[in-house]
Amino acid sequence: MRIDSRRSSELRNRAVAVWTRDLDTTDQAGRLHIARAVRNIFAAEYETKEVSLDLLKNGLRPLAILKSIYLFTIGILLGKPLALQCALFGGVSTLKGFSDSPEAPNFIYLDGVRTLVLLRRLRVRWPEAKIVCDLDDLMSRRMSFWIRHRVGISFGYAEKLFGVPMVNILSKGRLARLLIRYERFALSRAEREILHLSDAVVLVSSVDAQEMRQRSPECLHSKIHVVLPPVMAKGAPIDRTPPYRLVFVGTDKLVQNRLTIEYLLDIWRTERPRTSLHIFGIQQRAYETIPPNVLFHGFVEDLNEIYDGHSVLLTPSMIGGGVKTKVLEAFSYGIPVIGTNFTFEGMNLPAYPLIFEDRHSLAAAIKNLDALTESFSLAVRIGTEFLANELTPTKFTTRWRQLAGSRPSAISRQAEFLLAAESSIHVSSTL
Repeated sequence: MRIDSRRSSELRNRAVAVWTRDLDTTDQAGRLHIARAVRNIFAAEYETKEVSLDLLKNGLRPLAILKSIYLFTIGILLGKPLALQCALFGGVSTLKGFSDSPEAPNFIYLDGVRTLVLLRRLRVRWPEAKIVCDLDDLMSRRMSFWIRHRVGISFGYAEKLFGVPMVNILSKGRLARLLIRYERFALSRAEREILHLSDAVVLVSSVDAQEMRQRSPECLHSKIHVVLPPVMAKGAPIDRTPPYRLVFVGTDKLVQNRLTIEYLLDIWRTERPRTSLHIFGIQQRAYETIPPNVLFHGFVEDLNEIYDGHSVLLTPSMIGGGVKTKVLEAFSYGIPVIGTNFTFEGMNLPAYPLIFEDRHSLAAAIKNLDALTESFSLAVRIGTEFLANELTPTKFTTRWRQLAGSRPSAISRQAEFLLAAESSIHVSSTL
């Protein structure tokens, strides 16, 4: 059968993007910025259909809840435990959104580890389609950090579905500790399965990518890709002059931010530095005993209101994983950043001068910021060079075009199909 050139072009450029969150919200979280940039590339390059697994939009209807319970239970019974978040999103996943046209998409984008159940069905339905799963970071590794710091499990935006009483029950005490250990184990298994079933997985951090390679057979290493987010300098570097002020930007809804805020408040409470600390962002907790020289400002829409010629970002991260977008944003404004090794994880910043791993050295630096003037200048130069060399929008677009447009990997399709069939044999594709 002869296919004309226009029809052939249409077939080559069919893509489907599956999102597990609302990209059109006013939320300015770093992950959403990256997801929107990816979506813009697809819109320019492909005839793209979008499918939403957003729980807030789909709602936890009775049938979806039953499907999630079924998926979770079957996983336990078969000795192949399914992560809670994979089961939850699996309950709303369906192939119906892919059935508007008889032609198979040649490229499918999946937003995160939560799409595992749908990935199983897609691999069975379209074994020849190229599927890329954007993991962002290794969730199992993040769970390990949460266990280390004895924090409860975080439900993200799904907290709005469960309600405060249920979230409190599931995120505190012995049950929470059991859940988070189960989730770490199940997510590690999910990440391995996604690597097998996908043609490529994408991470934003080279550290996460290296850990995934260490967990995986060497024959699958070529599937693991690192794509840093696009960030551009906002203009000429700011002329920084004393007196300096320290700022932290972020909401304590995120575990990593809450740990940092608590750590900083304790430093100001015990060390009593004269330098002021300004905390920006919507906070859930009521901080009743605020130490002297600490000010909470709430949400600020424009970072220009934060980053002036006296500001230095102070963000000593307790948890690794991914790339800290607040650090990249500060560099884009020409602002120096003080932090830990976790703060700058996944960034190529040779000889960066403002890394303090222990509390004593960090407190000493906070008390004598004037002595760091030269270090501030060096830090800004290293940070802005990193942005200019590795985080340009052109590089970001090129990497995603390559991932979307290159031919499927050489891993045996038969082996992948059998793995998908094994994973999905007890899950009807009509669920």
